[in-house]
Amino acid sequence: MKKQWLIIPLILLATNINAQDAVGGVEEDGTATNEIVTTEEVATNEMGTTEGVATNEMVVDVATTNVSATNMYVETVGYTITNGDTIYASPLARFEVQGLDEQSGLQEILVSVDGGEYATYKQPISFTKEGKHSLSYQFIDKVGNISYSETFSIDVDATPARVLEIVLDPTAYHAAGTIYVGPYTDISFKAYDDMTGVAFIEYKTSDMEEMSHYAETTTFAALGYTNTSLLRLEYKVTDMVSNVSPVKSQIIMVDATAPVVNVFAKAVEIEEVRYISSRDTIFVEASDSETKIANIMYALNDNDFLNYDAQIGINIRESGEYTVRAKAVDMVGNESEEVSYTVSVDMVAPTGDVAFVGEAKSDEYEALTPTEVTEEPATEEEPATEEVVAPVATPETVVAPEVPAGTEVDVVTE
Repeated sequence: MKKQWLIIPLILLATNINAQDAVGGVEEDGTATNEIVTTEEVATNEMGTTEGVATNEMVVDVATTNVSATNMYVETVGYTITNGDTIYASPLARFEVQGLDEQSGLQEILVSVDGGEYATYKQPISFTKEGKHSLSYQFIDKVGNISYSETFSIDVDATPARVLEIVLDPTAYHAAGTIYVGPYTDISFKAYDDMTGVAFIEYKTSDMEEMSHYAETTTFAALGYTNTSLLRLEYKVTDMVSNVSPVKSQIIMVDATAPVVNVFAKAVEIEEVRYISSRDTIFVEASDSETKIANIMYALNDNDFLNYDAQIGINIRESGEYTVRAKAVDMVGNESEEVSYTVSVDMVAPTGDVAFVGEAKSDEYEALTPTEVTEEPATEEEPATEEVVAPVATPETVVAPEVPAGTEVDVVTE
Protein backbone atom coordinates (compact mmCIF):
# COMPACT_ATOMS: atom_id res chain seq x y z
CA MET A 1 0.00 0.00 0.00
CA LYS A 2 2.89 2.35 0.56
CA LYS A 3 3.71 2.29 -3.13
CA GLN A 4 0.12 3.02 -4.05
CA TRP A 5 -0.09 6.04 -1.77
CA LEU A 6 3.13 7.36 -3.18
CA ILE A 7 1.96 6.89 -6.71
CA ILE A 8 -1.59 8.33 -6.56
CA PRO A 9 -0.76 11.85 -5.27
CA LEU A 10 1.83 12.17 -7.99
CA ILE A 11 -0.74 11.10 -10.56
CA LEU A 12 -3.16 13.79 -9.41
CA LEU A 13 -0.40 16.35 -9.41
CA ALA A 14 0.48 15.39 -12.94
CA THR A 15 -3.04 16.14 -14.09
CA ASN A 16 -2.45 19.82 -13.47
CA ILE A 17 -2.01 20.21 -17.19
CA ASN A 18 0.79 21.90 -19.05
CA ALA A 19 -0.99 23.42 -22.06
CA GLN A 20 0.71 22.50 -25.30
CA ASP A 21 -0.16 22.65 -28.96
CA ALA A 22 -2.59 19.81 -29.64
CA VAL A 23 -0.68 18.18 -32.48
CA GLY A 24 -0.84 14.86 -30.70
CA GLY A 25 -4.32 13.39 -30.28
CA VAL A 26 -6.41 10.32 -29.68
CA GLU A 27 -7.07 7.94 -32.54
CA GLU A 28 -10.42 6.21 -33.06
CA ASP A 29 -9.08 3.09 -31.32
CA GLY A 30 -8.27 5.08 -28.18
CA THR A 31 -4.50 5.15 -28.53
CA ALA A 32 -2.49 8.33 -28.42
CA THR A 33 -1.04 9.76 -31.61
CA ASN A 34 2.74 9.73 -32.15
CA GLU A 35 3.76 13.34 -32.67
CA ILE A 36 4.97 15.12 -29.52
CA VAL A 37 5.36 18.87 -28.98
CA THR A 38 7.41 19.98 -26.00
CA THR A 39 6.03 22.30 -23.31
CA GLU A 40 8.56 25.01 -24.20
CA GLU A 41 6.91 25.68 -27.56
CA VAL A 42 4.35 28.43 -27.93
CA ALA A 43 0.81 27.13 -28.30
CA THR A 44 -1.11 28.49 -31.27
CA ASN A 45 -4.65 28.24 -32.56
CA GLU A 46 -5.71 28.40 -36.18
CA MET A 47 -8.31 30.98 -35.19
CA GLY A 48 -5.96 33.15 -33.14
CA THR A 49 -2.69 33.32 -31.26
CA THR A 50 -1.98 33.04 -27.54
CA GLU A 51 1.18 34.87 -26.67
CA GLY A 52 3.88 33.32 -24.48
CA VAL A 53 4.11 29.85 -23.02
CA ALA A 54 0.70 28.56 -22.05
CA THR A 55 -0.07 28.47 -18.35
CA ASN A 56 -1.13 25.61 -16.10
CA GLU A 57 -4.68 24.96 -15.03
CA MET A 58 -6.60 28.03 -13.87
CA VAL A 59 -9.07 27.46 -11.03
CA VAL A 60 -11.75 30.13 -11.49
CA ASP A 61 -15.51 30.30 -11.61
CA VAL A 62 -17.08 29.69 -15.00
CA ALA A 63 -18.92 32.79 -16.20
CA THR A 64 -21.42 32.41 -19.01
CA THR A 65 -23.09 35.78 -18.65
CA ASN A 66 -22.69 38.64 -21.09
CA VAL A 67 -19.49 40.62 -20.88
CA SER A 68 -19.99 44.35 -20.40
CA ALA A 69 -17.88 47.34 -19.43
CA THR A 70 -18.17 46.40 -15.75
CA ASN A 71 -16.84 42.85 -16.30
CA MET A 72 -13.11 43.38 -16.90
CA TYR A 73 -11.21 41.03 -19.16
CA VAL A 74 -8.93 38.28 -17.88
CA GLU A 75 -5.20 38.96 -18.25
CA THR A 76 -4.19 35.43 -19.23
CA VAL A 77 -5.99 32.23 -20.06
CA GLY A 78 -4.85 28.64 -20.24
CA TYR A 79 -6.23 25.58 -21.94
CA THR A 80 -8.07 24.15 -18.92
CA ILE A 81 -10.34 25.53 -16.24
CA THR A 82 -11.92 23.95 -13.18
CA ASN A 83 -15.49 24.56 -12.10
CA GLY A 84 -16.27 22.56 -8.98
CA ASP A 85 -15.43 18.94 -9.76
CA THR A 86 -15.51 19.46 -13.52
CA ILE A 87 -12.40 20.17 -15.56
CA TYR A 88 -13.02 21.92 -18.87
CA ALA A 89 -10.35 21.71 -21.55
CA SER A 90 -9.64 23.10 -24.96
CA PRO A 91 -8.93 20.76 -27.87
CA LEU A 92 -5.42 22.26 -27.67
CA ALA A 93 -4.87 20.88 -24.14
CA ARG A 94 -2.57 17.85 -23.71
CA PHE A 95 -2.62 15.55 -20.70
CA GLU A 96 0.51 13.91 -19.34
CA VAL A 97 0.41 10.98 -16.88
CA GLN A 98 3.36 10.57 -14.50
CA GLY A 99 4.07 7.95 -11.81
CA LEU A 100 6.78 7.03 -9.27
CA ASP A 101 7.96 3.88 -7.48
CA GLU A 102 10.59 4.40 -4.75
CA GLN A 103 11.63 0.75 -4.45
CA SER A 104 11.95 -1.45 -7.52
CA GLY A 105 11.08 1.42 -9.85
CA LEU A 106 8.32 2.17 -12.34
CA GLN A 107 8.13 -0.26 -15.24
CA GLU A 108 5.07 0.76 -17.26
CA ILE A 109 2.01 3.11 -17.35
CA LEU A 110 -1.23 1.80 -18.81
CA VAL A 111 -3.98 4.17 -20.02
CA SER A 112 -7.54 3.73 -21.23
CA VAL A 113 -9.25 6.50 -23.22
CA ASP A 114 -13.04 6.86 -22.95
CA GLY A 115 -13.46 3.31 -21.56
CA GLY A 116 -11.39 1.59 -24.23
CA GLU A 117 -8.85 -1.14 -23.68
CA TYR A 118 -5.72 -0.34 -21.70
CA ALA A 119 -2.60 0.34 -23.72
CA THR A 120 0.95 1.40 -22.90
CA TYR A 121 1.18 5.15 -22.33
CA LYS A 122 3.87 6.73 -24.53
CA GLN A 123 3.15 10.49 -24.81
CA PRO A 124 0.73 13.24 -23.74
CA ILE A 125 -2.85 12.74 -24.82
CA SER A 126 -5.29 15.29 -26.25
CA PHE A 127 -9.05 15.20 -26.91
CA THR A 128 -10.27 17.03 -30.01
CA LYS A 129 -13.97 16.14 -30.00
CA GLU A 130 -16.28 18.33 -27.89
CA GLY A 131 -18.02 16.67 -24.96
CA LYS A 132 -17.24 14.50 -21.93
CA HIS A 133 -14.14 12.29 -21.98
CA SER A 134 -12.35 10.05 -19.50
CA LEU A 135 -8.74 9.01 -19.04
CA SER A 136 -8.10 5.93 -16.84
CA TYR A 137 -4.59 4.88 -15.82
CA GLN A 138 -2.60 2.15 -13.93
CA PHE A 139 1.05 1.76 -12.91
CA ILE A 140 3.19 -1.40 -12.94
CA ASP A 141 6.55 -1.58 -11.16
CA LYS A 142 9.52 -3.74 -12.08
CA VAL A 143 8.51 -6.64 -9.83
CA GLY A 144 4.94 -6.83 -11.20
CA ASN A 145 3.00 -4.83 -8.63
CA ILE A 146 -0.03 -3.14 -10.25
CA SER A 147 -1.69 -0.01 -8.82
CA TYR A 148 -5.42 0.55 -8.54
CA SER A 149 -7.06 2.06 -11.63
CA GLU A 150 -7.92 5.76 -11.43
CA THR A 151 -10.09 7.77 -13.82
CA PHE A 152 -9.67 11.39 -14.78
CA SER A 153 -12.77 13.11 -16.33
CA ILE A 154 -12.59 16.01 -18.77
CA ASP A 155 -15.22 18.18 -20.49
CA VAL A 156 -13.85 19.39 -23.82
CA ASP A 157 -15.02 22.83 -24.96
CA ALA A 158 -14.27 23.09 -28.68
CA THR A 159 -16.73 25.91 -29.44
CA PRO A 160 -15.46 29.49 -29.56
CA ALA A 161 -17.31 32.17 -27.66
CA ARG A 162 -19.94 34.07 -29.61
CA VAL A 163 -19.97 37.83 -30.10
CA LEU A 164 -23.61 38.70 -30.00
CA GLU A 165 -23.42 42.32 -31.07
CA ILE A 166 -21.70 45.66 -31.00
CA VAL A 167 -23.70 48.06 -28.87
CA LEU A 168 -23.71 51.65 -30.16
CA ASP A 169 -25.34 54.41 -28.10
CA PRO A 170 -27.04 56.37 -29.53
CA THR A 171 -28.20 53.73 -31.94
CA ALA A 172 -26.46 53.85 -35.31
CA TYR A 173 -28.33 55.30 -38.28
CA HIS A 174 -28.61 53.02 -41.32
CA ALA A 175 -28.98 54.52 -44.79
CA ALA A 176 -28.13 53.20 -48.27
CA GLY A 177 -26.26 50.24 -46.78
CA THR A 178 -24.04 52.45 -44.59
CA ILE A 179 -23.89 52.57 -40.79
CA TYR A 180 -23.56 56.13 -39.46
CA VAL A 181 -22.36 57.02 -35.95
CA GLY A 182 -21.28 60.19 -34.20
CA PRO A 183 -17.78 60.88 -32.80
CA TYR A 184 -19.15 60.56 -29.26
CA THR A 185 -21.20 57.43 -29.88
CA ASP A 186 -20.44 54.92 -27.11
CA ILE A 187 -18.93 51.60 -28.23
CA SER A 188 -19.42 48.45 -26.17
CA PHE A 189 -19.63 44.73 -26.93
CA LYS A 190 -21.80 41.84 -25.80
CA ALA A 191 -20.35 38.33 -25.91
CA TYR A 192 -21.44 34.94 -24.63
CA ASP A 193 -19.87 31.53 -24.18
CA ASP A 194 -21.99 28.46 -23.62
CA MET A 195 -19.54 26.38 -21.54
CA THR A 196 -16.54 28.01 -19.95
CA GLY A 197 -17.32 31.72 -20.15
CA VAL A 198 -15.83 34.74 -21.88
CA ALA A 199 -12.24 35.61 -21.06
CA PHE A 200 -11.84 38.82 -23.09
CA ILE A 201 -12.83 40.69 -26.23
CA GLU A 202 -10.34 42.31 -28.60
CA TYR A 203 -10.97 44.97 -31.22
CA LYS A 204 -9.20 47.32 -33.62
CA THR A 205 -10.01 49.90 -36.25
CA SER A 206 -8.47 50.17 -39.70
CA ASP A 207 -6.02 52.76 -38.34
CA MET A 208 -4.81 50.56 -35.45
CA GLU A 209 -1.92 48.15 -36.01
CA GLU A 210 -2.87 45.59 -33.34
CA MET A 211 -5.95 44.43 -31.50
CA SER A 212 -6.61 45.94 -28.08
CA HIS A 213 -8.37 44.35 -25.11
CA TYR A 214 -11.85 45.73 -24.57
CA ALA A 215 -11.93 46.88 -20.95
CA GLU A 216 -14.65 49.53 -20.81
CA THR A 217 -17.03 51.56 -22.93
CA THR A 218 -15.22 53.91 -25.29
CA THR A 219 -16.12 56.35 -28.09
CA PHE A 220 -14.95 56.89 -31.65
CA ALA A 221 -13.56 60.27 -30.57
CA ALA A 222 -11.46 58.51 -27.92
CA LEU A 223 -10.07 56.32 -30.71
CA GLY A 224 -9.06 59.43 -32.65
CA TYR A 225 -12.09 59.90 -34.92
CA THR A 226 -13.19 63.49 -34.29
CA ASN A 227 -13.73 64.33 -37.97
CA THR A 228 -15.98 62.70 -40.53
CA SER A 229 -14.26 59.41 -41.41
CA LEU A 230 -14.91 55.99 -42.93
CA LEU A 231 -13.40 53.09 -40.94
CA ARG A 232 -13.48 49.33 -40.47
CA LEU A 233 -14.07 48.00 -36.95
CA GLU A 234 -12.79 44.44 -36.32
CA TYR A 235 -13.40 42.36 -33.20
CA LYS A 236 -13.11 38.84 -31.77
CA VAL A 237 -13.66 37.08 -28.45
CA THR A 238 -11.67 34.45 -26.52
CA ASP A 239 -13.21 32.06 -23.99
CA MET A 240 -11.70 30.75 -20.76
CA VAL A 241 -9.97 27.80 -22.42
CA SER A 242 -8.46 29.88 -25.25
CA ASN A 243 -10.98 29.15 -27.99
CA VAL A 244 -10.93 32.20 -30.26
CA SER A 245 -13.87 33.27 -32.41
CA PRO A 246 -13.41 34.23 -36.05
CA VAL A 247 -12.69 37.92 -36.58
CA LYS A 248 -15.79 39.90 -37.50
CA SER A 249 -15.78 43.35 -39.06
CA GLN A 250 -18.10 46.24 -39.78
CA ILE A 251 -17.71 49.28 -42.06
CA ILE A 252 -18.76 52.43 -40.18
CA MET A 253 -19.07 56.09 -41.20
CA VAL A 254 -18.29 58.56 -38.43
CA ASP A 255 -20.43 61.66 -39.04
CA ALA A 256 -18.89 64.66 -37.29
CA THR A 257 -20.91 67.31 -39.16
CA ALA A 258 -23.49 69.14 -37.04
CA PRO A 259 -26.83 70.34 -38.48
CA VAL A 260 -27.37 73.91 -39.68
CA VAL A 261 -30.34 75.86 -38.21
CA ASN A 262 -32.20 78.89 -39.55
CA VAL A 263 -34.99 80.93 -37.88
CA PHE A 264 -37.17 83.31 -39.91
CA ALA A 265 -40.52 85.12 -40.00
CA LYS A 266 -42.43 87.61 -42.17
CA ALA A 267 -41.02 90.59 -40.31
CA VAL A 268 -40.68 94.29 -41.03
CA GLU A 269 -37.27 95.60 -40.06
CA ILE A 270 -37.01 99.24 -39.01
CA GLU A 271 -33.80 100.61 -37.54
CA GLU A 272 -32.50 97.05 -36.94
CA VAL A 273 -35.65 96.01 -35.08
CA ARG A 274 -37.80 93.20 -36.51
CA TYR A 275 -41.55 93.76 -36.11
CA ILE A 276 -44.21 91.06 -36.48
CA SER A 277 -47.88 90.92 -35.57
CA SER A 278 -49.49 88.38 -33.30
CA ARG A 279 -50.87 86.77 -36.46
CA ASP A 280 -47.40 86.08 -37.89
CA THR A 281 -45.69 82.70 -37.38
CA ILE A 282 -42.00 82.21 -36.63
CA PHE A 283 -40.48 79.21 -38.42
CA VAL A 284 -37.38 77.09 -37.68
CA GLU A 285 -35.70 74.94 -40.34
CA ALA A 286 -32.66 72.65 -40.08
CA SER A 287 -30.59 70.60 -42.52
CA ASP A 288 -27.82 68.00 -42.24
CA SER A 289 -25.31 67.10 -44.93
CA GLU A 290 -24.63 63.49 -43.84
CA THR A 291 -27.69 61.92 -42.22
CA LYS A 292 -30.95 63.71 -41.41
CA ILE A 293 -32.53 65.73 -38.63
CA ALA A 294 -33.76 63.81 -35.60
CA ASN A 295 -35.16 66.72 -33.59
CA ILE A 296 -35.51 70.51 -33.62
CA MET A 297 -35.89 72.39 -30.34
CA TYR A 298 -36.70 76.01 -29.49
CA ALA A 299 -37.02 78.22 -26.43
CA LEU A 300 -38.45 81.72 -25.84
CA ASN A 301 -36.09 84.01 -23.96
CA ASP A 302 -34.63 82.10 -20.99
CA ASN A 303 -37.30 79.37 -20.82
CA ASP A 304 -36.56 75.66 -21.26
CA PHE A 305 -36.28 74.13 -24.73
CA LEU A 306 -39.38 72.56 -26.28
CA ASN A 307 -39.75 70.27 -29.28
CA TYR A 308 -40.53 72.23 -32.42
CA ASP A 309 -43.52 71.23 -34.56
CA ALA A 310 -43.05 72.29 -38.18
CA GLN A 311 -46.80 72.03 -38.81
CA ILE A 312 -47.54 74.68 -36.19
CA GLY A 313 -44.45 76.87 -36.00
CA ILE A 314 -44.02 79.37 -33.19
CA ASN A 315 -46.87 81.78 -32.47
CA ILE A 316 -46.62 84.59 -29.93
CA ARG A 317 -49.92 86.14 -28.82
CA GLU A 318 -48.65 88.84 -26.48
CA SER A 319 -46.90 92.07 -27.37
CA GLY A 320 -43.30 92.66 -26.39
CA GLU A 321 -39.78 91.74 -27.42
CA TYR A 322 -38.89 88.06 -27.66
CA THR A 323 -35.72 86.10 -28.45
CA VAL A 324 -36.27 82.71 -30.07
CA ARG A 325 -33.40 80.29 -29.42
CA ALA A 326 -33.24 77.20 -31.62
CA LYS A 327 -31.01 74.16 -32.14
CA ALA A 328 -31.18 70.76 -33.84
CA VAL A 329 -29.80 67.24 -33.36
CA ASP A 330 -29.11 64.80 -36.21
CA MET A 331 -29.64 61.03 -36.27
CA VAL A 332 -26.24 60.22 -34.72
CA GLY A 333 -26.35 62.79 -31.90
CA ASN A 334 -24.48 65.74 -33.43
CA GLU A 335 -25.96 68.95 -31.99
CA SER A 336 -25.96 72.24 -33.87
CA GLU A 337 -24.88 75.58 -32.53
CA GLU A 338 -27.66 77.55 -30.86
CA VAL A 339 -29.20 80.21 -33.13
CA SER A 340 -31.01 83.33 -31.82
CA TYR A 341 -33.71 85.41 -33.55
CA THR A 342 -35.17 88.50 -31.82
CA VAL A 343 -38.53 90.03 -32.77
CA SER A 344 -40.85 92.70 -31.39
CA VAL A 345 -44.53 91.72 -31.47
CA ASP A 346 -46.55 94.79 -32.48
CA MET A 347 -50.19 94.49 -31.43
CA VAL A 348 -51.04 98.23 -31.40
CA ALA A 349 -53.24 99.39 -34.31
CA PRO A 350 -52.48 102.74 -35.97
CA THR A 351 -54.56 105.85 -34.90
CA GLY A 352 -55.32 109.21 -36.56
CA ASP A 353 -57.71 112.24 -36.79
CA VAL A 354 -58.80 115.10 -39.07
CA ALA A 355 -57.73 118.68 -38.19
CA PHE A 356 -58.69 122.13 -39.69
CA VAL A 357 -55.56 123.67 -41.14
CA GLY A 358 -57.03 126.84 -42.74
CA GLU A 359 -59.06 128.02 -45.80
CA ALA A 360 -57.91 126.64 -49.06
CA LYS A 361 -57.27 128.97 -52.05
CA SER A 362 -59.29 128.53 -55.26
CA ASP A 363 -56.53 126.68 -57.06
CA GLU A 364 -55.85 124.64 -53.98
CA TYR A 365 -59.56 123.90 -53.71
CA GLU A 366 -59.73 122.74 -57.31
CA ALA A 367 -56.68 120.63 -56.73
CA LEU A 368 -58.29 119.12 -53.64
CA THR A 369 -61.58 118.46 -55.45
CA PRO A 370 -60.96 116.01 -58.28
CA THR A 371 -63.41 115.95 -61.17
CA GLU A 372 -64.92 112.56 -61.76
CA VAL A 373 -64.99 111.52 -65.38
CA THR A 374 -67.11 108.55 -66.36
CA GLU A 375 -66.54 106.75 -69.64
CA GLU A 376 -68.95 104.27 -71.15
CA PRO A 377 -67.26 100.91 -71.51
CA ALA A 378 -66.88 99.53 -74.99
CA THR A 379 -68.88 96.47 -75.94
CA GLU A 380 -67.76 93.57 -78.06
CA GLU A 381 -70.63 93.96 -80.54
CA GLU A 382 -70.16 97.64 -81.30
CA PRO A 383 -66.88 99.46 -81.01
CA ALA A 384 -67.00 102.60 -78.98
CA THR A 385 -67.34 105.75 -81.08
CA GLU A 386 -67.16 109.39 -80.22
CA GLU A 387 -70.40 111.29 -80.60
CA VAL A 388 -70.04 114.21 -83.01
CA VAL A 389 -72.46 117.07 -82.48
CA ALA A 390 -72.98 119.28 -85.59
CA PRO A 391 -73.20 122.98 -84.88
CA VAL A 392 -76.64 124.49 -85.35
CA ALA A 393 -76.73 127.57 -87.60
CA THR A 394 -78.19 130.57 -85.92
CA PRO A 395 -79.96 133.07 -88.32
CA GLU A 396 -78.65 136.58 -88.30
CA THR A 397 -80.89 139.30 -87.09
CA VAL A 398 -81.11 142.17 -89.61
CA VAL A 399 -82.00 145.54 -88.25
CA ALA A 400 -83.70 147.80 -90.87
CA PRO A 401 -82.78 151.43 -90.90
CA GLU A 402 -85.34 153.89 -89.79
CA VAL A 403 -87.54 155.21 -92.64
CA PRO A 404 -89.44 158.54 -92.40
CA ALA A 405 -93.11 158.20 -92.08
CA GLY A 406 -95.02 158.10 -95.32
CA THR A 407 -92.16 156.56 -97.28
CA GLU A 408 -92.91 153.40 -99.22
CA VAL A 409 -90.59 150.48 -98.63
CA ASP A 410 -90.12 147.58 -100.99
CA VAL A 411 -89.52 144.28 -99.09
CA VAL A 412 -87.03 142.04 -100.82
CA THR A 413 -86.85 138.37 -99.87
CA GLU A 414 -84.20 135.93 -100.91
